[in-house]
Amino acid sequence: ANNRTLQEKILLVNSLVEAFGNACTVINDNSSRFGKYLEMKFTCGGTVVGAQISEYLLEKSRVVHQAV
Repeated sequence: ANNRTLQEKILLVNSLVEAFGNACTVINDNSSRFGKYLEMKFTCGGTVVGAQISEYLLEKSRVVHQAV
């Protein structure tokens, strides 16, 4: 949305990324699938001028059932 500030856009996209990174399981209603690192760039006056989100997988494989 062009009517939002850069800071508002960064905060809103953070929630979207969070939604894709979590899932409900039997044990945990909010189980994380990946971690994210948000690096924000500021001017000397404290104005947000940019951000970069990096993510990393917490698991590479998952056991889905036990052998007999």
